[in-house]
Amino acid sequence: MGKKFDVKITVESIAEPCNSGMQVGDTCYCERKGGYGLRMRGTDGWCPELLNSVMPALSAMAFGGSLPWEDADGKALSACPDPHCRVVASVQKIGESEPTNKDLEREAAKLVKEDPEQS
Repeated sequence: MGKKFDVKITVESIAEPCNSGMQVGDTCYCERKGGYGLRMRGTDGWCPELLNSVMPALSAMAFGGSLPWEDADGKALSACPDPHCRVVASVQKIGESEPTNKDLEREAAKLVKEDPEQS
């Protein structure tokens, strides 16, 4: 079973005042919940365009992937598409999620299918 992670998103820099009110240091989280589900926490007031821009990196990291542009600490940067405010946010794995019962059942079923002596 591949490792899965909770992920933290943090606003790192803003070139011009953000019309959505984002501030350097604003942080939200994506937590893995049951099976392959993800849940966002702390996103009240977050700019939807910024969240949309971090979603590909967030999804990759939550399911154990990495990105070629991660720094030595495992942070990857994504930018808001607004060319005026230029909000940059980091996306970083913050802890391995515990497997759920559904995860364990799914992996057990795969093993049974792969074992020719179980047939």
